[in-house]
Amino acid sequence: MSDVAAALAAGQDPDFVSVDSRSTEAWDQGHVPGAVHLPTALVREQAGQLLDRSVPVVTYCWGPGCNGAARAGRERRTPDPLTTPAGAGDCGC
Repeated sequence: MSDVAAALAAGQDPDFVSVDSRSTEAWDQGHVPGAVHLPTALVREQAGQLLDRSVPVVTYCWGPGCNGAARAGRERRTPDPLTTPAGAGDCGC
């Protein structure tokens, strides 16, 4: 992900599209500028309409607290409010 962050920080038009797979509530709190919002539950239904097959896709959620990573860890941390709805236990993926 460091290469993705560097490309976005450079302010140049990236050669990929960022897809935020979190819930609408999480998206509304904040997201990567220029990202496409496509909640996990809607990928099959909407990906063909929202994404160009010729452009690489980089998906993101809120990180180590999401899905399997949270269940595999021994310690559960409080989610960052920029990545998951305030007061929610997960990102809604």
